[in-house]
Amino acid sequence: MEYLKAFTIGTTGPVWFLHMFLLSLKNKNYYDYSFKAYSLIAPTYYGIMSMLAIYFKKKFNITLRASLFLTSILSIILVTSLNYILSSKYFKPYINYNTKDWIDYVIKNSSRHLIAFNLIIYYF
Repeated sequence: MEYLKAFTIGTTGPVWFLHMFLLSLKNKNYYDYSFKAYSLIAPTYYGIMSMLAIYFKKKFNITLRASLFLTSILSIILVTSLNYILSSKYFKPYINYNTKDWIDYVIKNSSRHLIAFNLIIYYF
């Protein structure tokens, strides 16, 4: 039951709103992937990662705050690595990113993940 609760909290609007809000402000031609698909994938991803945080909490006998922080760090590494490896080859605007753009992306995306896991999910 605890995993279902974690998944439900991870899929709530406030958790992934930061990502969707910023994308909705961009011109539709800025990205060449489906905004609708992303709006389904993002909450599912956060739900699964929230369940992973509960697993870490139980497996390593750590606090919820520590497990969410660990999960947020793993999430940052996973998302930025996948975007750098895959999206940089197939999707715009990532194809045209230079080093400065990637650093900016990592900082912005990391802050969103830290806020989502360590503030929003923790307090829900």
